[in-house]
Amino acid sequence: SSGGVTYIRWGRTVCPSEAGTELVYEGIAAGTHWNTKGGSATHLCLPEVPVYSTYEPGVQGYSPLHGMEYQVPNALDRNLNDHNVPCAVCYASTRSTVLMVPAKNSCPSSSWTLEYSGYIMTEKRNHHRSSFECVDKDAE
Repeated sequence: SSGGVTYIRWGRTVCPSEAGTELVYEGIAAGTHWNTKGGSATHLCLPEVPVYSTYEPGVQGYSPLHGMEYQVPNALDRNLNDHNVPCAVCYASTRSTVLMVPAKNSCPSSSWTLEYSGYIMTEKRNHHRSSFECVDKDAE
């Protein structure tokens, strides 16, 4: 496809039902372990069924990836605590820009399309730094 944008919808396995938006793949959120000094501060949406070129099972002693869990007791009116965080990689063919506006649940103007809204989440205050992600308000 030419044009369009991709983005990750954290907390869901489907893309919004906006015209021109389609699912590329669904997956599971992963990142560096919360108490690891090395690795990355960003998160990945790993496909549920990976395909490797070369693979050696087990931890290689570098910076292994760990699945992410919700740590939100009694939040979001659902029992998500300790559940894995799903994700969906979405392609919006009719969009040219992706922008996450923190602390807002609306678009900057009527020329924008709201794909989804949610809650800003990151690591706990005494964990190593990590990126902020907008987790869908209707998280699974």
